[in-house]
Amino acid sequence: MRNNQLLKEKILESIAAVVPITAIVLLLSISITPFGTGTFLLFLFGALMLILGMGLFTHGADMAMIGRGSFGNPWLFQQCAAALRGEPIP
Repeated sequence: MRNNQLLKEKILESIAAVVPITAIVLLLSISITPFGTGTFLLFLFGALMLILGMGLFTHGADMAMIGRGSFGNPWLFQQCAAALRGEPIP
């Protein structure tokens, strides 16, 4: 359940990063250099795939960093569990 919430957060971050650029390109395509319907649909599909790909990539990178952090601090998970329980961190 927590994994799904984290993935949703990462996808929302990706939307916040991609939508402004997409809006600028769409505005330019309407005003200055119009392009065909096929190109327009391909651009929107590409933007959607970019959002999904960035969300999955950053989620995976975060998950990998948790594992890498345990190499330098093997008690990391014990400390995290104690903090989540509201106990003093050992």
